[in-house]
Amino acid sequence: MFVSVFVTIVGLQVLGQLFTPPHKYIVDVLANYSSQNDATTDELIEDNGYPSETHYVTTQDGYILALHRIPHHSKQQQQQEDTHTHSSSCNSRVVLLYHCFLCSSSEFIMNTPDKALGYILSDEGYDVWLGNARGNTYSRNHTQLSPDNPLFWDFTWHEMGTQDLPAIIDYILEETD
Repeated sequence: MFVSVFVTIVGLQVLGQLFTPPHKYIVDVLANYSSQNDATTDELIEDNGYPSETHYVTTQDGYILALHRIPHHSKQQQQQEDTHTHSSSCNSRVVLLYHCFLCSSSEFIMNTPDKALGYILSDEGYDVWLGNARGNTYSRNHTQLSPDNPLFWDFTWHEMGTQDLPAIIDYILEETD
């Protein structure tokens, strides 16, 4: 009995060290707040030493979608160059990263360059394009409708697949041809 009580007490102490109570986590997050928390996708990319471009695509039904691009340009190349001018077309392999529900292009560059997929692919020689679905933070524009108009929000996943993705893919192919 003594052994089982001892093991239980030691086990609880170890578990207590592994799991931080939620209020301590919140205090830690607030104490270590960074201005990067409010940064845009372009700002995050540039803050990590990569070139960034923003492109806009208009779908057939009038939604204006923002695309963020990290043209292939490794950090070593950037350090060796005197200028930060980049051509709009790249001769490298192209990849489109497209976010999931309720997210944006920033999902692929929020982590450190050695852990964020957008940076890793850029370092590996890819011309990285980061898409944004209609209605998210970067794609709340339309040729005729305001996001305050309920008709702006009258779309489904179907339109994202039949309108947004083809427009984005066609635009990227045209820009990188």
